[in-house]
Amino acid sequence: IRQIKLIDKDKIGIFYYNKSILTIVENVIDFPNRKTTDLNKHKGTINCFDVSKNKKIMATGSDDKTVLLWNTLDYTSNVLKHEFEVNYLSFSTDSSLTVSVSKNSLNLWSTENLNLLKSFPNIASTIGISLTNSILLIPTTKNSLILIDISSYNIIDEKTEDVTIEC
Repeated sequence: IRQIKLIDKDKIGIFYYNKSILTIVENVIDFPNRKTTDLNKHKGTINCFDVSKNKKIMATGSDDKTVLLWNTLDYTSNVLKHEFEVNYLSFSTDSSLTVSVSKNSLNLWSTENLNLLKSFPNIASTIGISLTNSILLIPTTKNSLILIDISSYNIIDEKTEDVTIEC
């Protein structure tokens, strides 16, 4: 098992190393009525998985250069395309934004209408991102940190002094 996330009080999502399948287990506590669903629309290995804060959407990122946004009620999905494999995913605290990182670039997407809002180059793809409703803090490949205003999608500051980024 690579990662397990709680979707709601009795539903979890699981994905495994070297697999293109996301497994959803429902009725986790109620063993006799447990239901397992395999979601297998990715053509490559799933690298990352997240659940929106409002628990309505799940996201999977894959070696197949896509992010799939899954509806947690009926497991339908929408595709967000990347140039390279997707290594990191996150949602804003209000679930309105999806953040995806793919080989040194970060994309901000509208979770609702699936539009690409802005792309940022030179992002350190293996490091976590701090995301609130107003500020996105991102480590870069140049050993700096950039602060992005979520409302305007503009860089408001870049810290280059005394910044050490470890992977």
